[in-house]
Amino acid sequence: MNLTFAKKIRQLRLLKNHTVKEVAYYLEIDASTYHRLETGKSSNWLKYLPKLLELYQINEEQLFLGLPEDVVARKQTENNFAEDSYLITFLQKEIEKRDNLLNGLKKDLEQLKAINDKQFQELRFLKKSTY
Repeated sequence: MNLTFAKKIRQLRLLKNHTVKEVAYYLEIDASTYHRLETGKSSNWLKYLPKLLELYQINEEQLFLGLPEDVVARKQTENNFAEDSYLITFLQKEIEKRDNLLNGLKKDLEQLKAINDKQFQELRFLKKSTY
């Protein structure tokens, strides 16, 4: 397969925020088969060309003339930002959970220490009173 074509269909997929599985499902093929198309390891790409053009709502000319690199780069940056935002939110929630757990454990430790101190004082009192 032409690596330029493989690169273009990957760019289109990323531009439309589709996963490999989604495109493969649309083409009615396995994800691994689609992955081979997208990486240029398959020479059977012509068979799927009409459905790819339909999926991305473009014609052959648009596909073979290419996509403006700045549009692709901007979309990839937006995707990365969205993924980073999701990851940051997820990690903030995880940190909050850990902080709550840690604060609960600190309170439990303080209570145990207070109980232990009280029992120690009672034990010292009992020792003094038996002498």
